[in-house]
Amino acid sequence: MHMHMHMHVHMHMHMHMHLSMTMSMCACTYASHVLVQVRCAAFTVGEDDVESLTERADAALVAAGFPLPTGRRLQAKCETSPPSPPPPSPPSPPWSPPLPPESGSGSEEGSGWDPPLIQVTVEDETALKNALRNETVEKIVIAAKTYKLSGELEITRSVILVAAEPGSVVLDGRDYTKVIYIDVPANVSVELIGLNITFGSSSSWGGGGVYVSNGQVTFTSTNIYGNTASIGGGVMIWNGVVNFNNCQIYNNKAGDGDNVYNVGGTVCAAPMIVQGVVGLIDPCASP
Repeated sequence: MHMHMHMHVHMHMHMHMHLSMTMSMCACTYASHVLVQVRCAAFTVGEDDVESLTERADAALVAAGFPLPTGRRLQAKCETSPPSPPPPSPPSPPWSPPLPPESGSGSEEGSGWDPPLIQVTVEDETALKNALRNETVEKIVIAAKTYKLSGELEITRSVILVAAEPGSVVLDGRDYTKVIYIDVPANVSVELIGLNITFGSSSSWGGGGVYVSNGQVTFTSTNIYGNTASIGGGVMIWNGVVNFNNCQIYNNKAGDGDNVYNVGGTVCAAPMIVQGVVGLIDPCASP
């Protein structure tokens, strides 16, 4: 590659001469009295370049009226300019969590995404009661077997209670204790799915199988049978909104309301419960 540049010849008599040549960053010494400096962008200095420089320097000295020095020798010493460093890489963008899927009904308004429920699986009464008390657990999966209870299962918060396999879990009160007691605020939901509730007893009050004090309670594919109480042998509802979906409530015993005793709740059932009922039960609206 050839480029134009300026060569300055400095002599001890303060004379400046300008020559053009093709080289790169070089500093060349001519004899002991002449300093030749050359600047360029890219170069290769070989023998031909040195000869050319010698001839041009001689011509410049002669034109200026100076004799050529004897025993002169042009020495060239050149170094390449270091390549420019590459520009710094742009900083990496900060990490962002992945966006949730856009599909789905979404539990949060406008989010379009339902976060997974926090759930645990339990295999004994102690673990079940501990899970019911643990407010961080939203869904409790009950392993398939019969649980002979030493005391009632108390539900005081929103939770889903579901059998690992529909119909495979039996909650047995042993004719000793009420099976399930539900007491949550009116706007709090509770779901019981795929359970068998039996042999519950409440001789001093109602609801041998289940007592609902308040809340929005949904029973799905749950069978309630063989329970006894003074009133509402199977289920007693004091208040709240209670739905029975595809449930069987039968063969329960009580002084009044063998299967269901509804005091002040809003209750629906599909299919309808037609025997052993005290209080109002409506058919559930079609979904």
